[in-house]
Amino acid sequence: MNIQQLHDRLNDLKIEKLLSQSGFDIHNDLYDMECESDPDSLMLREELTDVLYHLDIASSILKHLKKKVVGEYTLHKNNNDRYSCAAWEFTCGNRIEFYDYDDDLEKYRWYVSRIEHNGNDYYIVGFRNLSLDGLRIRIRK
Repeated sequence: MNIQQLHDRLNDLKIEKLLSQSGFDIHNDLYDMECESDPDSLMLREELTDVLYHLDIASSILKHLKKKVVGEYTLHKNNNDRYSCAAWEFTCGNRIEFYDYDDDLEKYRWYVSRIEHNGNDYYIVGFRNLSLDGLRIRIRK
């Protein structure tokens, strides 16, 4: 199996349908679901809640990857002290795809992370020392 085949197989799993049918919501666990009160059933409900939580995250990632790349841009700080490009203004919690050098692979590659603010400026989670001004990014829609 290659990486594209794996991607296709993951999309075939219909995770969103399972989440919907289970009634799971990221902000609401399975405690409304009918469950016996014995210790094994209670543990099973708790563990399945955890599995569905991770499936919800996986579903979000797969949904993002299904979107087409509509453009590549360069970030600049705007008048609102936020970073923006021709297509988007980034604030806390926004997912961002950016192009940077990978020291381990010794080549440039695309990364996915999210934008946060430290009280002074915005940064990319996991890449605090990376300058956002002038950073190459891409947008999916």
